[in-house]
Amino acid sequence: MPTRFEQIVALAHDRRDIRLHAHLRHDVGLVRFAPPVIELNIAPAAPRDLASRLAAMLEQETGRRWTIAVSTEPAALSLAAAEEQEAANAHQHASQHPLVQAVLAAFPGARIEALHRPEPHPSVSTDDDGMPHDPSNDPAFDPSLDQEYS
Repeated sequence: MPTRFEQIVALAHDRRDIRLHAHLRHDVGLVRFAPPVIELNIAPAAPRDLASRLAAMLEQETGRRWTIAVSTEPAALSLAAAEEQEAANAHQHASQHPLVQAVLAAFPGARIEALHRPEPHPSVSTDDDGMPHDPSNDPAFDPSLDQEYS
């Protein structure tokens, strides 16, 4: 049984129900998820039978009857809108990084086209932003201990 709304959306994708998948990603805000009850705020542009199609798919997949309640209560962003917001936040965060600012300053007209999160090399420690760890940002860093001795 799905334990998260994202798993239900993935299930629609795996079943190749592209219309249902697209509407769940773009036109639905989750209000409450308590299987086998799901409360959704559905955009007016979505088809009227979206809730019943979702309930039928879930019943067929799980063998349980599901209740899909349509609500006007405030909801979470749609999955697509949340991904767009996350991408915008990541772009903003990256553009404020000193290395990125230095590159943009050195190359007038340059811009950030895309962001990628490479897997860090096991021997490189990284900060929360995925960039290599800078020990000078560590409050416990003592530069007097980082001197070469001859």
